[in-house]
Formats: sequence, structure tokens, C-alpha cells
Amino acid sequence: MEPTSKPAKKGKKALKKGKKRLPPPLTGGVSRRRTERIQQIHTLIQSGGLMSAGKIAEKMGVSWVTVIRDLECMRDGMGLPLEYDERQYGWRYTATVKDFPVLALTEAEITALYVASRALMALDGGGFTPTLESALTKLSRAVPDRPAFDFKSLEHAIDFRRMGFETKVDFDAFMAMTSAIQQNREVRFDYQALHTKSADGRQVRPFQILNADGVWYLRANDPLRGGEERRFALGRMQKVQRTHTVFEPAKLAPAQNVDDAVGIFGGRPERVEFRTRGVAERVCKERQFHRTQKNGPTQNGWTEVEMNVAVTPELERLLLGWGEEALVSSPEKLRARVAERVKELYDLYVEAGAIVPEPRAAP
Repeated sequence: MEPTSKPAKKGKKALKKGKKRLPPPLTGGVSRRRTERIQQIHTLIQSGGLMSAGKIAEKMGVSWVTVIRDLECMRDGMGLPLEYDERQYGWRYTATVKDFPVLALTEAEITALYVASRALMALDGGGFTPTLESALTKLSRAVPDRPAFDFKSLEHAIDFRRMGFETKVDFDAFMAMTSAIQQNREVRFDYQALHTKSADGRQVRPFQILNADGVWYLRANDPLRGGEERRFALGRMQKVQRTHTVFEPAKLAPAQNVDDAVGIFGGRPERVEFRTRGVAERVCKERQFHRTQKNGPTQNGWTEVEMNVAVTPELERLLLGWGEEALVSSPEKLRARVAERVKELYDLYVEAGAIVPEPRAAP
């Protein structure tokens, strides 16, 4: 270890054996100046090979002790393959450093990244988890003033849970799709829709990957259907390939925008009105299911809810999920669909013997 006081003469040890000591550790927040110094030191050692702290200090115009502290931070705090040669009085890398992990990050910023990564891990079905954990480990070393950040201390304090289901997504296919979107290149894959018995080949022009309710979807234009927008669940894709066909990105038509729907499948937005009570009423007051949602006054135990959205199966399922605590007012087609589903459900339970119909009164 290089001594903490500068040698009097080059080539001679300044301190006798047993007198060497480490510089005291620094405390406090991340210093941007230190980040810049460390980057300079890295460049000097990378290009010049073996270099003494005195020579580095002279080139950078800082004190020798400051350089020693930065060097030890690089080795001990950032995990760089840096060592001190006691015979030649110099510092050097023992292995090639390709990716230099210096970023001016604070602990608060790293914690925020941890929270974001945990949220993504809860969504992706495991595909991103190994890559995210590796990235977090590298980022934890980006705090030059202290040892690597301990993410274990956050695992019990912050957690995310899936909504009872998990959709597996192939990580390589996901990255191939992302690359194709960035490069405006068509993709080819086999796809089996929910209502089909076998998969068939598709070639589309992707423009966005979307996560809705924990499921990843690809939004793409289909050239065989006049550029019509299609949506595909990534979990149902197989043999994903990025082609060499480059396309000009198309603008979305307003009616195709998923922002006009509750869920992933869009359509033409229209005025939807329904009444809620009980738990459904409280949920609607606490949550915003769509940006156009407006909660009206409560009358006779019912609260009016209004939103301007597309009428889709996902909206129907949302309303049916509230059972007797939600009643559709308009549009009539949505009211009829929900009523039809309720009747089908009733008939199903009657057929299964779970419900015994009450006998009709004689005329």
C-alpha cells in the first residue's frame, strides 16, 4: 500500500515497515469534483500504465493525499482491478477496464432506481430480473464516497406484488423487438391468438411495446391490412426475428389510440355512464380508471360515474366485476351487453345446480 505521506526521494521508501496507514475514509454526499478526478485518474493510468500518486497529483494539480484517497476509492469502493506496486512505487490496473463505472449518483438516486427496477421485475415475468440485478450492482459502485450501496437493506422495506398472474416473456425476443422499433425495421414471428388452435406467421411494422395490467403487448401496423394497427401479446409470440426491411413510421389515428380506452384494446371513444354503490363507489372515488373519469353526486345510495372511453370487452369485465354494486346507464349497447353476460352467468350456475330458480307465479 502506498504510504500516506509523500516519499522524500524517488526510489526510496518514505516510511519504515509498520508505519504505513490508510487515509481516513470520507463521509458526506457525492462530490462531482471527485467524480471528475477519478475519471482523470482512470484515463492517466489507462494510457500511461504504472503511475505514482505523486506524478498523478502533479499532472492534475491536486494534493498527493487527495489522489491516494481517490485511488483507494476506485479500488475498494468501485471494485476496479487497481493495485499498488511497492517495488516500483506506482499504481496500475491488473486487468483491462472496458466499462468505467463512474457516475455522479447520490444514494437517493440509486434508491429511486432500485424502486423502479423492482416495479419492472414485478411486471416482466422474470425476463429482465438477471439483467436488472447486474445493472443495480454496477450502479451501486457509482457512489465514489462510500462502499457499494447495500440493496439488501431495501428488500424488506420496499416490495411489489403481481396481481395474481404472471406472463412469461422471452428476454431476447423483447430486446429484438425494442431494437426493431428503434431502427424502424419490420419483425417476423409466429403468433397464436386466444381463439385459434394453432400459430401462424406474421410480419408487421412495430412502433411501441406497452405494458397493461402486467401483460406486455406489441403495437404494430400490419402492411397486409393497409397499415391497420394491431396489438399482440408478447407472451404468445414465437420465433421472433428482426428483418432487414426498413419502413417509414406512420402516425396513429386518434381512434386507434389506447389512451381512449380502459385497457389495451382501443376504439372510438363515447360517453359512458354508470352508477355505483358500496365498495365500487369507494373504489371509483379512490382510483382514476381513465383521465376523463368524473364522479358525480350521490343520490338514493348511488353515485354517478362518467367517462369518455371506447366500449370494449375490458370495460365490460370491469363493470361485471363489481356485481350488484354497478349499474350501466348508457350507452344502450353497453347496458345490453352487460345484461346479456349477467344472464349467461345466471344460466350457467342454474345448469350447474348452484342456483335453484324460483318457481314462477301462476298467471
